Amino acid sequence: MSNDFNAKLMAIIDQLDLNFRIQGQRDIKSVLQMGVSSYNDLLTVLQDQDVITDVRATICWVLARLGDERAVPVLLLLLEDEIPDLRAAAAKSLGELASKQAVRPLIATMLGDKDVEVRKSAAYALGLLRDKRAVKPLISILTRLLPQ
Repeated sequence: MSNDFNAKLMAIIDQLDLNFRIQGQRDIKSVLQMGVSSYNDLLTVLQDQDVITDVRATICWVLARLGDERAVPVLLLLLEDEIPDLRAAAAKSLGELASKQAVRPLIATMLGDKDVEVRKSAAYALGLLRDKRAVKPLISILTRLLPQ
């Protein structure tokens, strides 16, 4: 593993609240056990459907914290994955990455995904993005939730 990549992963742990550092260390260890030693390895493992969902979701979390836009196209593809937990993790990560190109796909996910947790994650991500294109769709969702 390159020292630079290792330093970036350790910085993720260092930035976590003390209550979450042990879990963060476990999560990053699970990713490293997949043979990940570079940013490109993260993207490759994330796309491998034979890798367990928890590890792939953890990689989404790691990618968001690394803040590199190269993850956006892969995360956008994951919004269409068959596994709801992975779609939700991808949505949250897109919001945390502040990717403006994710606004329209996140709106579509929020309005149309069959899983309520995925829809919530897309709404959360849109809130993080604070893009005016999301206002009307968010209002329409909230209006549907209000008692008549």
